[in-house]
Amino acid sequence: MQAIPASVADLHCQLIDEQNPAVRAHLHFNLGQLAIEEGRLAAAVRHFREALLCDAGLESARNALHGLGEWAERKEEGRFK
Repeated sequence: MQAIPASVADLHCQLIDEQNPAVRAHLHFNLGQLAIEEGRLAAAVRHFREALLCDAGLESARNALHGLGEWAERKEEGRFK
């Protein structure tokens, strides 16, 4: 797996130019991780879903989506852990 570039803009630029679905999946995954760090959860969900569209076997994206789903359920119930 490649290292995360310095900025979201760098990742987006790489995504535009990249044709390899596996690499695109990892770029979307990295963008999702950065979105979580920035508190942009809806954007994170979109990027993790895109990652899975590019590579359905990318377990890290599947696990991240699962984790965000559990977090959303706890938020709706008024419990945060």
